[in-house]
Amino acid sequence: SSVYAGDDGKYHPVTWVMVVRWCLRRMTSVCATALGLLIIAAVLAVMLIYHLKIVLTNVTTYEEYKRAALLAGLREEIAAGKMPDDKSIKEWVRRGALPNAYSRGAWKNLLEMLRAHP
Repeated sequence: SSVYAGDDGKYHPVTWVMVVRWCLRRMTSVCATALGLLIIAAVLAVMLIYHLKIVLTNVTTYEEYKRAALLAGLREEIAAGKMPDDKSIKEWVRRGALPNAYSRGAWKNLLEMLRAHP
């Protein structure tokens, strides 16, 4: 716990709020740069997570988009009672995951993507 001597001659504890305010006043450009880098890092992290998801499930971005639309349509049909009584389709829709004929499992999908293609 750090302290500082105030104008009244007494010692006062230093809080994180005080440190942040001091940094914002004294090092504005450094704080602005750090904030910008944090925003860029957050956007890149989201993109990395999304792309890892599609690599591990072995789908393209377009297939992912179409799959979401298909799931939404199937949910509407099930809710309206227009769907035949097929338990496997209803289970896929409930889990939000339709089967993918090209997926070999996460590990093999990753190895396939990293493998050098002639």
